Amino acid sequence: MKKINLAPFLFTFLIFGFWVTYFSFGISEAALSLPEGGLIKTADTSDVYAITKGKKHWIPTPAVFNSYPGYKWGNIQIISQADLDKYPRVKHIKLANTSKVYYITESGLKRHVLNSEVFLSYGNKWEDIIEVNQTELNAYNDSELIRLMGDYKVYKIENNQKRWIETAEIFNQLGFDWSKIAPVNQTEFYGYFTGGPIISAKQESNKYPNTFILEGPEEDALLESNEISFKYSGNNPLGEVKNLSFETYLKGYDLNWKDQRTKTVQTFKLSNEAKIYTFYARAKNDEGYIDPTPASRTFQIGVSPFYQKMEIINVHPKEKKFENDYLILKNNSSEEINISGWTLKSKADSFSVPKAVNQLKYPFSAGDSADIRVPSRGEVLISFGKSPEGVNCRLNQCTGYLDRDKQFFPSLPKNCPKIEEEEYGHLKKTCRDFIKGLDSCEIPDYSGNWKISADNECTAFLNEKFNYNYCYKNNYLETNFLEDKWRVFLNKSTDILDNDSDKLILKDKNGFLADEYKY
Repeated sequence: MKKINLAPFLFTFLIFGFWVTYFSFGISEAALSLPEGGLIKTADTSDVYAITKGKKHWIPTPAVFNSYPGYKWGNIQIISQADLDKYPRVKHIKLANTSKVYYITESGLKRHVLNSEVFLSYGNKWEDIIEVNQTELNAYNDSELIRLMGDYKVYKIENNQKRWIETAEIFNQLGFDWSKIAPVNQTEFYGYFTGGPIISAKQESNKYPNTFILEGPEEDALLESNEISFKYSGNNPLGEVKNLSFETYLKGYDLNWKDQRTKTVQTFKLSNEAKIYTFYARAKNDEGYIDPTPASRTFQIGVSPFYQKMEIINVHPKEKKFENDYLILKNNSSEEINISGWTLKSKADSFSVPKAVNQLKYPFSAGDSADIRVPSRGEVLISFGKSPEGVNCRLNQCTGYLDRDKQFFPSLPKNCPKIEEEEYGHLKKTCRDFIKGLDSCEIPDYSGNWKISADNECTAFLNEKFNYNYCYKNNYLETNFLEDKWRVFLNKSTDILDNDSDKLILKDKNGFLADEYKY
């Protein structure tokens, strides 16, 4: 009998953008006898699968994973790619208590199965269909491009019709992806009605209605009332506005799009708890064309628990070089606040607050970066250019040495520890006088002083003692060595801050408003 290694190993992997730690037993035999609902992945990808009816069921997003109460990140087991390949994939899904079945393509798109004849024509079995929840169904984009097996012609599926896309140029102009074309058999292909060919990208774009919001909360509004109303309308390129119907979806509240027919006002009474919502509205004309770019507004009820505890206290938007533009965040609370992963948004762009090196030890490496945990009264200066040292960092008593040529803007504080006189009392008087004349954090330049240059003992002392590395090694254990200030660089290639007026919005990791700054 073949022995199976049951020794557990601790793994930490990046899954869906989250770091997750869990145990793996490294056993391919066990991998192939996982119970129903077992969770698996390989070490090389972030894709997670659930074992369902002996097949691997791909979980498309973290939100879908979290929507199933039985799924726990810590229960994911690592198996080899070879073992994963032994599981056939789940191909068909449906919602509970509905008859509509969807095929999931190999590229992760869903396509409605027209009828039982089409389903059976592929050799499928009814018992292989699995039930999923609404969150998962919504997570799949639609498969809208097909071709008949053995034929090169590509068709777009819309309103239960197949429409031939006449040229590759039109295909590209419409922004379609060649890898998303699904081959279908004759039964499915001829199950679609044949619509008119697509002969022009411009003509295609002119048949879709456009939706706009007339009244309601502004984008990124912070609301005190939990009763919200939106009024919306649209343009109809194929007829009159009265021929439009509408669908709405409030992310964070609704599970799916809701048919409003010709109703153009939607009112919600929401919970008072702090939460972020996005309202979407899309128009549909009598010809069946739906606005592909719904109008939307994101708003927030309640604020971050860190609201105005972490504040934007200063903004410098019009330095001579935009790379030198900067702003300062300050912790005005009595508690430590971790701001890595927070976002700042201006009119031009939004960006995430990165990590930084806490103990800046030579050689400097961004790999030593950690979350920026700002203590009470601490400050973070965020610059939009590149870091002169290639890293974001917490300042300390020695960092003034790094600003020898004033490459930092604003300049770094110069408060380096003094080298005591008894340390250089053995040197010649000319050398001692030279040292006494040095400013704090100054790296000696004696190239124009021949008396110093000719004194080998003096130059050896200067080269050894007056630099960041020596200063760090001799002072990093001091209790007051670290400053409560950070320098962070965003490495932007374009100007982010408007020189004349702008509104900066600071949001915490959960997207809740922490502060606003207008100038």
